[in-house]
Amino acid sequence: MTIKKKIMLFTIVTLICSMTITTAISAIFTTMSYEETAKGDLSLVDESLGETIGEVINKEKANVTALSKNTDIYQFLKTKDQKLLNTVNDELTKYANKQGNLEHAFVVNTDGIIVADTDSRLIGQNIGERQYNKESLQSSGKAVMSETLISKSTKAPIIVFTYPVMDKTKLIGYAAAAVKGETFNKYFEKIRLKNDDSSYAYLVDEKGKMIYHPIKSKIGKPVENVQIKEVVKENSSNKAKSEDIVEYKFDGSKKIAAYKIVNGANWIVVMCSTVSKFNAQITRTTILIIAVSAVIVVIASLLAFVISAKIANPIVEISKLIDKTANLDLTNDKNYDRLRKRNDEVGVIAKSTDKMVKQLNEFMISMVNACDSINKNAVLVEDLTKNLSEKAAMNSETTETLSAGMEETAATIEEISASTGEMSQAVASMANKSGDGLQKTEDIFTRALDVKNKTSEAIEKSNNIYNDIRIKLQKAIEGSKAVEEIDSLSKSILDISNQTNLLSLNAAIEAARAGESGRGFAVVAQEVAALADQSAETVGQIQKVVEKVKESVKILNESSSQVLMYIEQNVNKDYDNMIKIGDNYNRDAEDINKFMVDFSALAEELNASIDGVAKAINEMAETINEGATGTQGISDETAKMVQHIDEIRQSAKDNLYRANELKSITSKFKLDM
Repeated sequence: MTIKKKIMLFTIVTLICSMTITTAISAIFTTMSYEETAKGDLSLVDESLGETIGEVINKEKANVTALSKNTDIYQFLKTKDQKLLNTVNDELTKYANKQGNLEHAFVVNTDGIIVADTDSRLIGQNIGERQYNKESLQSSGKAVMSETLISKSTKAPIIVFTYPVMDKTKLIGYAAAAVKGETFNKYFEKIRLKNDDSSYAYLVDEKGKMIYHPIKSKIGKPVENVQIKEVVKENSSNKAKSEDIVEYKFDGSKKIAAYKIVNGANWIVVMCSTVSKFNAQITRTTILIIAVSAVIVVIASLLAFVISAKIANPIVEISKLIDKTANLDLTNDKNYDRLRKRNDEVGVIAKSTDKMVKQLNEFMISMVNACDSINKNAVLVEDLTKNLSEKAAMNSETTETLSAGMEETAATIEEISASTGEMSQAVASMANKSGDGLQKTEDIFTRALDVKNKTSEAIEKSNNIYNDIRIKLQKAIEGSKAVEEIDSLSKSILDISNQTNLLSLNAAIEAARAGESGRGFAVVAQEVAALADQSAETVGQIQKVVEKVKESVKILNESSSQVLMYIEQNVNKDYDNMIKIGDNYNRDAEDINKFMVDFSALAEELNASIDGVAKAINEMAETINEGATGTQGISDETAKMVQHIDEIRQSAKDNLYRANELKSITSKFKLDM
């Protein structure tokens, strides 16, 4: 099978497999998506309906609550005055006409007797056995909603909403409104899922009776759906989920329903749809995906045929070019130039093949030229080896004479080498001693620097102590000024004591004037005067102590100033002199150090020079000895060289023979010369 067919077959098989897998996955995910979307739509519509019905129920409860607050109804139930009956009936009629969705409105007393009604035929009727009546008379201020009832007059479903009428904390009856079941129809009649005409909604009360259903004959009858019946049962015991989705079969069709329990009423709103409707849409979508995939496979197959031709044809031509090269044809063929101009992998292969052919062509041309050169060189080598053999014999005699002279020179150099060794030892000893001196000067320099640093640290610590003491003394002196404030306060207390004394004197005078009634006040005045004298005496003692403290602070201030002055004028100057001595000591150490460094460097240079001379002499002696040995070896090798030259001459003849053979091989290639 050609590469063209292989590429096309591989492409088609890959496409079919990938499209099959893609279609299957798309169908699966589409089905899941439609199911989730349908369930989501059902839940959303159902939840919206549930909230709407809840709002309607709350509205009806609010309306009947407002009716129960009517003053005429309150007075009628409280006084039981029949003169108010017509007035109450008029109020009920106005209320019923305003609402527009009531079968009748009525008022019931605590005995369960209808005492007022928009339908006068019902006045006086006893409804004591009805459940909503019992709940209303026991509600204690709460609205009550009945189960779904069937009107005796219209045979239509109704729901009764009641609210108690209270005389302070005492129940005296209740107001009620019988709401038509068809009130809720308008919220259900047009409810449909998008693109699903089979969907519909219905309403079930807490007893499982239909309040609304698209099929009117089912209204007022028990719900037929087994799953919803189970929800009603669980709802009665408060075990049911507030909302959920159930699947079931009805009349042979698979259906799906979302339900929601209406808060405050325990009614159940149900939204249904037939599964086959959205399955049909899934089937249509899957068929469309398969059709599109088939078209894509056909188009891709045609493209694969064209692309495989464009890929395979250049490869076939490249194979022909390589086959031509394998047959030793290295000539340039312009028919393949268009392949070299391509910018894809085929172009790269063509360019590489062309490059290989050109390099082989150049190599073979070089090989042919090399063969010609080898032939010429072989003849030339044969002539040269003959002349070289004669000259090698003459070189052998000369090298023997040169070897003898070199041996004498080597003996002289060995004597010079012994003298330079003694000089090298003397200079090395001098260099070692200068090194010891250098180490000692470095120790002196280090000690001088250490003295300087420690002195600087001592100055810094001394300054820190000086500044710390000065600051603390200043703070202490500032604090001593508080003593002056004590003196001032003492004077103020003394003034107050004098004034208190005068005040007590005046009080005593006034007490004397008052006679017997002022005697107690006179005693107080005496005590105040005594207290003022004691205060004056205490203030005098405080002033004496303050004077002593001020004197002590003055002495402390003068003493501390003298200490600080001594530190500033004497101690700091001594430290400065120590730093100057350390600097001088440091400079002297640096001068000695520099001298020893220079001396050590000169000694090391002299030692290095002598070592260099000794080394050069030794090397020269070794070189001469080696030269003598070498010249003898040259003489021996020269004799061997003559023998090898003869071998080279024979090898040149063999090369000439091989070159002729190589030339005959290269002649088989077709070359661009």
